Amino acid sequence: MDPSVNPCDNFYKFTCGQFLNSTFTRPDKKTADWKSDMYEEIVTRLGGLLNSKISENEIELFRQTKQLYRQCLDRIVMGDNWNSTDIDWVKTPGIFGYVKDKVLGGYFLSLGLETYTNNPSRTFLEILSMFRSYQNKFPVKNFTDYSDDSLYYNFLIKYAVKLGAEKDRAKIEIMEAMKFESDLLNISLLAFYVDETNESNPQNFMTIDEMMKQWATIERLTYINSVFSMVSDTKKINKNETVIVNYPTFITNFEKLMSSTPKRVLINYAFAQIIINLIELTNHRAYIFSEPDQLKMKNKNDWRDCVKQTVKNLPEIVTALYVRNFIGDDAKLEAMNITSNIKKELIKTINEIKWLDVESRNNASHKILSAKAKIGYPNLYRNDKDITEFFRDLELGESTYFHNLWKIYRFNAAFILRGMRDKDDYFGTWIPIWGSLYTVNAFYKPFENVFTVSPNYLQRSAIDKRQPSYMNYDGIGSVIGHELTHIIDTFEKFINEDRITKDLLTKTSAENFKKRVDCIIDQYNNYTVEGTNINLNGRLSRKENIAEYVGLNYTPSQMFWISYASIECTLTHPDYLIDELKTDEHAPNQYRVLGSLSNIPEFSKDFNCHPGSPMNPKTKCTIW
Repeated sequence: MDPSVNPCDNFYKFTCGQFLNSTFTRPDKKTADWKSDMYEEIVTRLGGLLNSKISENEIELFRQTKQLYRQCLDRIVMGDNWNSTDIDWVKTPGIFGYVKDKVLGGYFLSLGLETYTNNPSRTFLEILSMFRSYQNKFPVKNFTDYSDDSLYYNFLIKYAVKLGAEKDRAKIEIMEAMKFESDLLNISLLAFYVDETNESNPQNFMTIDEMMKQWATIERLTYINSVFSMVSDTKKINKNETVIVNYPTFITNFEKLMSSTPKRVLINYAFAQIIINLIELTNHRAYIFSEPDQLKMKNKNDWRDCVKQTVKNLPEIVTALYVRNFIGDDAKLEAMNITSNIKKELIKTINEIKWLDVESRNNASHKILSAKAKIGYPNLYRNDKDITEFFRDLELGESTYFHNLWKIYRFNAAFILRGMRDKDDYFGTWIPIWGSLYTVNAFYKPFENVFTVSPNYLQRSAIDKRQPSYMNYDGIGSVIGHELTHIIDTFEKFINEDRITKDLLTKTSAENFKKRVDCIIDQYNNYTVEGTNINLNGRLSRKENIAEYVGLNYTPSQMFWISYASIECTLTHPDYLIDELKTDEHAPNQYRVLGSLSNIPEFSKDFNCHPGSPMNPKTKCTIW
């Protein structure tokens, strides 16, 4: 805290001032906050677990996971002497499969998965945009930095030459490929703004045949089937398959970009991405830059990198191992109780809103009540029999690190294909994974009406039965309340199991809601981010901002507000701040705190903020 700051002027700096003044961010880290500290603790714990003695008393899955970690530490597939003659790209199934999966899975288009609210066993493919690119792994100042002196460009030149390319020619062709990548990211960003901020734009369900008619030059069916061809030559996806197109603006512009780009440029772009993914599997010498004027990559053969790779490749198994050793069931039970209580209060609040008519209140209350919570981890993470049964088709052995990864990719692809065809009880439980051990995050999936809280929120920083209950409500409770509010944050249309779109609000209630949303959009549009001349995009972040306006509408002690704000104390590296302002739906934490608390009368009362002060404006935005 910084007591020199008047809490009525800037409550965020009052609460977080000492942290902001005494904390720094590393060049390779975007932010510094309590989540960063937790991340370091988790990595250390995982390193100890994965490096621990392989015991015959463990189930085979845990033994295989530890062995995969050891293979990662000992990987010597490539190094500084790597050249194009070392690898037969077509005949080596491990490498070919790895490359094939990566190219088809996300270099041009990404394929995702989605389910219906009332039929979670039925899964649909999503056609997604390329919103981020692999050069984000490098500490460039801006993800659109494609200049010929950028670290990304020089990295690609370095390894193209190692593979036998002529340097001058490589410079030209790689720059062309980078220009294509820049265009690809720009149309992704444009689609995000257009489609994500268009409140009248619903999820687009259509068959592949309908897609092919609307965007005739893109052969969707061949593309999608080629993704799964590594698994089965008999199970095919046909043109009658229903898919979800979340970003139609992207598909339209993508079609134009692909038709106007020479095939050689497309191949070079894909090959550049292949290089980056293959480099992940090399020993650390391949990562080091010798030029003194460039940033050196960290030692990629160290145990930290192998922890990350193991979590990435076997997330469910590693999470189960971690949960059994470091997370107790009591934390999960407490979080579920908090969820139940917040649901009741949210429904109570909805039923007291006078600008909502009876039909709209009933619809919203029903949706909140029926929402499912996935807190931390499924119970079967603690059940040897269930985990073993789920991974019955995955057999890792004493083969190379490459070949074991290939087996994992085949298993995942087969599982996805099976989930699209069969009503598999495991599917809704395991895919997508509830939350990565590498993130402290929560999210809401509208089609399923399910919100997920990652297992890391069940640790002491966010919940602890030994501390006052209000601190747990400020910690994990604020996260749960935020995600529950996403159920109704824009009162969007919802789709039932018969693919019928239904309005959550009546016309009159929808008009009343829009007026209140516009107030919040205008409020956040007027915030100028410190250190820049950029104002927040209130429309882009409107859903996240609305979700901050619930759960705090009752009079607590001052410590309640301080505890809430302290969870949001974050320092963002300047090199990443501009990009986040352009692309992140979440406003920076400072403005999430200022924006929400300045609209709550109870906060102003508890801190005696005079009317008209920054934290007690005369004009307030209210939703609930």
